[in-house]
Amino acid sequence: MDLEEEMDNMQKIFNAYEVVSIRELGYPDHLSYKEANDLVISWWLFTWKNKDSGNLGSIHLMVGHFFNPNGKMIGETYYLNPEKFPE
Repeated sequence: MDLEEEMDNMQKIFNAYEVVSIRELGYPDHLSYKEANDLVISWWLFTWKNKDSGNLGSIHLMVGHFFNPNGKMIGETYYLNPEKFPE
């Protein structure tokens, strides 16, 4: 998926849902790999509001940032379960 597709997907989410709160869970972890880029992982709890129904729901989100050997961020990944968005 390219950046434009990703931004379109994110826009669809924000058209339907509103972020009510964000809370960091624990501390980020730095994973250092000898033959790959370093990765910093963090965990978050987002509370979302369905703009149509007003229902609230919490979703755990994992965010990963990749860094090259010079310490420059070169990529990002994340995971959430879309089935957890409030109906």
